[in-house]
Amino acid sequence: MSLRIYGWGSDASGQLGDSNLVDRSVPVSAYTANLWVQLVAFQNTTVALNGANGLAYAWGNNSQGQIGDNSTTDRSVPTSVSSAISWVAIACGNINVAAINGTNGLAYAWGSNACGQIGDNTKTDRSFPTSVSSGTSWKQIACGQYHTAAIAGATGLAYTWGYNLYGQL
Repeated sequence: MSLRIYGWGSDASGQLGDSNLVDRSVPVSAYTANLWVQLVAFQNTTVALNGANGLAYAWGNNSQGQIGDNSTTDRSVPTSVSSAISWVAIACGNINVAAINGTNGLAYAWGSNACGQIGDNTKTDRSFPTSVSSGTSWKQIACGQYHTAAIAGATGLAYTWGYNLYGQL
């Protein structure tokens, strides 16, 4: 089932997706004709999967590249993530996104990478989907504030990467 997206509240960075940058106290529809199958929202950014083709779209704050459009420009309407990948799952952390490729199960991530939560063996922010360095096919992915966790498709084992000050890895 595919659905429309509605949002309300602060719209300081365009996170409601209605192109107006006006706070709303009642639900407004995101500015798009797309129908969606999955939605995640974090801080001032929203990311959703298109129900027709699995492509990811994002809008709102883009200070660390979390929109994934190879820029750091805020977007007030749903904007295509810079890839032609059809995703089957998305997750969000503090200022980063992780997703699973629908074709081969590989994980990609983008946005803030201050603690290595992108999983590419760097601490460099990424403004476009960047492959997680494992080559593993995943069946589920989740993000904490500064870390990422995923379940391997073949074994069911859980893996984590990123910040570990409190033992979250």
